[in-house]
Amino acid sequence: MANFFEVGEVRVATNEDFMTFKALCTNRDGWKQEYVKGTTEVCTKSTNQTNIKMMKVDFDLSDVSMELVYDVLHDPDYRRLWDRCMVEGRDLCHIDANNDIGYYAIQSLPPLKNRDFVTQRSWMATPLECIILNHSVFHRVRIVIGICLLTGYSLPM
Repeated sequence: MANFFEVGEVRVATNEDFMTFKALCTNRDGWKQEYVKGTTEVCTKSTNQTNIKMMKVDFDLSDVSMELVYDVLHDPDYRRLWDRCMVEGRDLCHIDANNDIGYYAIQSLPPLKNRDFVTQRSWMATPLECIILNHSVFHRVRIVIGICLLTGYSLPM
């Protein structure tokens, strides 16, 4: 797996981080198609560093503006309306204009207990694309800590 951030590390994302993530999204080498239906494709990839498989989902949002998707993903108050699993979510602090730290708690399906996450979110938007990265940073456990190694979105504008 590409080495972006270490779990717990707080630092401003670099252009190299965004370009590495974009390459991971677009490269098909080593990815195994697990599911396809309509314009939705789910692929997985094993890594040498861990037993955890990477997963990527590709789907068509051509009927929705990328500006709208970008705004929806950045608004914790609006997320309450569309995310049925969300127990709580809020922005905690801003590191700079393109990096923040937020809290998110989810309701898990039984027999799992609810999970909470504190993640650093980093984003880059140009007239041609938007990339959003997330990874876990350390915090005091409130429910059951969830660890996010890396999640992200690559949105063509």
